[in-house]
Amino acid sequence: MKWMFVWQNLCKTLSRKKLVFLSLLIFLTLSLVGIGNFFLLNQPANAQRSDELTVEFNTDRPGRDYRDFDLSQPCATRCQAACADDSDCVAYTYVKPGVQGSKARCWLKDRVASPTRNSCCISGVKD
Repeated sequence: MKWMFVWQNLCKTLSRKKLVFLSLLIFLTLSLVGIGNFFLLNQPANAQRSDELTVEFNTDRPGRDYRDFDLSQPCATRCQAACADDSDCVAYTYVKPGVQGSKARCWLKDRVASPTRNSCCISGVKD
């Protein structure tokens, strides 16, 4: 409700051109955020879990690795799928390109490591 009040006051005080520009700017900003998340995970921006694995944005789970590999494309869902398809995997960490080399990297884990906040990574745990 508060936002509606703010928007109504803006409508009264701004010229039509400025209001159209502001609306377009808000729309584009929200669209780009959604598109960025879609391409990063190759899934909708609001997806937080898959059928079997959680998705933890900006989270690293260092240690407990038993297998790691470069990804041909920077797509966190490929790392997530590798964990889902491996019966030994209980958690994963996807590392964005440019952090541990030029390509994205996937780390599969046989035990759940403690999470740490880090923008380099997306991690998850099997439910």
